[in-house]
Amino acid sequence: MHKIRKISLFVIFILLIFVGYKYLSLSGLLKKTNISIGDKSKSVKNNSTLSSKKPFSVLLLGTDTGDLGRTDKGRTDTLMIVTVNPKKKTTTMVSIPRDTMVAIPGLEDTFPQKINAVYTFTDLNQTVNDISKYLNVPINFVALVNMGGLIKMVDKVGGVKVKSPLSFAYNPYTAHDTGNDLYKFIKGSTSYYHTTNGVDWTKHKTMFGNAALAFTRMCYDDPLGDYGRM
Repeated sequence: MHKIRKISLFVIFILLIFVGYKYLSLSGLLKKTNISIGDKSKSVKNNSTLSSKKPFSVLLLGTDTGDLGRTDKGRTDTLMIVTVNPKKKTTTMVSIPRDTMVAIPGLEDTFPQKINAVYTFTDLNQTVNDISKYLNVPINFVALVNMGGLIKMVDKVGGVKVKSPLSFAYNPYTAHDTGNDLYKFIKGSTSYYHTTNGVDWTKHKTMFGNAALAFTRMCYDDPLGDYGRM
């Protein structure tokens, strides 16, 4: 079993959303925890796969909307395929770079497009089907969450502690280390600092929703850019 040392908070909590329908009860937050793909017969087949403990794949999608004043449909800037083998007790996680160039079926005249725009131009069902065909990987389920959903989930479980792999400051409104609403993370530490006026810094030992969102969205200060964030 692979030991993945650096997994973003986003992945952890999108997985919580997926498994929540069976193992968690978070006071009504998990109203719709997994969405079967395709027609009813395929839905029944997918549920049978879970019951028989056969391997299954989940497409995890995270949109850049739902908070920070964003109310549009958004783009799926986070795309991951998680394949679970219950009998072997293994989980494989593969990130799909959001800038991967694709031709969207039915919209070939808009080529080139980034893969994170498939959902923006089409719908959830076509997004799953297109990614499945593009990678030649069957997808049984999909979990979709936006930035607001991530904040609510982290707050609902009482926050989390994450040891930051880098030292950086991030403002969720500017996407850089500028402005007053700054979060500062320290390499090797689970604590972080926050200021709303650029002067008075408050130390926190537990990372709640807004801080978690800031932590997962930073990519410009990562030496590996978006690959590092993934």
